[in-house]
Amino acid sequence: MPSDEYKRLASQLAGFQSPRSAYERFRRILGPEQLALCEDDSPQIAAHPGRRAGKTTSILGKALRCFGARPGARVAYFAPTDDQGFGIVWDDLLKHNHRHRLGLEAHKSELAFTSGACRFEIFGFYQQKDVERARGRHFDLAIVDESQLGPDWFSYFLSDVLSPALLDYNGQLVLIGTPGPAASGPFFDACHALEGWSNQHHWTCAQNPFFAGRDPLAEARQRYHLTPDSITYKREWLGQWIVDPDALLY
Repeated sequence: MPSDEYKRLASQLAGFQSPRSAYERFRRILGPEQLALCEDDSPQIAAHPGRRAGKTTSILGKALRCFGARPGARVAYFAPTDDQGFGIVWDDLLKHNHRHRLGLEAHKSELAFTSGACRFEIFGFYQQKDVERARGRHFDLAIVDESQLGPDWFSYFLSDVLSPALLDYNGQLVLIGTPGPAASGPFFDACHALEGWSNQHHWTCAQNPFFAGRDPLAEARQRYHLTPDSITYKREWLGQWIVDPDALLY
């Protein structure tokens, strides 16, 4: 029969490893803009931060918060391809899991992480056969990263595959990415919709706590020979939707 002290320590350990406490520890590294995204409970969110703004960290924080909200929660993370999704989030998840003792278990062959009955799974969206893997499933949270790269049938993916998958638990859809060269398409529409979307989540690397004490925008301009007025700088680094007349995309 365990002693009272043993029971107390076991209870503390269980609480320390719980999904709710994991998010509480992780959120301390997030900036205000990242936290605003993580803790936005709107059914549909569209975010378009600039490069190196801490987008991936925000995504991981949102997934951890979802784990703490419902036992057995399911999070689907979509990138253009499985391999690209793995490259974007896998190493960061491993790093943060170790550093912040999040209690996640990696399942590399399944492209998934679990926390008890909760599950974070990586999917691709650029090939229609990839998104069909998500058909018939249920998710508490679906995150579509690099949404500016959505293919021609992206609207079908959102309406026919993801929307039904989010119904069971009143799940949340998050579209996130940097603005694309064409100021059009489902992601552009979501970022500019007056109703139905929470789309005020926009920040740059200057608000990323990782760069505290630095001027990362100035560093990017110098390193990549960009001027403040260049289309690439405004679109990629400032996260602004800019029509590039040279690309003939309107």
